Amino acid sequence: MEFLFGSLCVDVYLWSRTKGKFIKATAVFDTGAHTTHIDTIALQNLGYDIDNADESHVSTIGSKNIRINNIIIDNIKLGGVEIGAVLANFSSLSDINFPIILGLNIIKEFNITLDFENKLI
Repeated sequence: MEFLFGSLCVDVYLWSRTKGKFIKATAVFDTGAHTTHIDTIALQNLGYDIDNADESHVSTIGSKNIRINNIIIDNIKLGGVEIGAVLANFSSLSDINFPIILGLNIIKEFNITLDFENKLI
């Protein structure tokens, strides 16, 4: 783990349909995000069909019924552990510095200890 731009970040590996292997990416570790969120362009580069994705709506503090696109990522690997297929939301994340927000749907799969001194999760 490391801090980038004031955010706790971890390396994750997403399954690329175009390359047939895992691709490394940096993700923001966000315990406030219910579902993992991935940038649209990152998904397209990994070969996912975003044009036929499901749609849902969420409400956040200060807003209601925000349209969210959903997709299943074939496999995600975190810390050497393959999680398998994972639901993710997607939209343009061009206004932040990271293509992935790692949400509780993945974080809760692990019993996590944060060791800030040694920069380990």
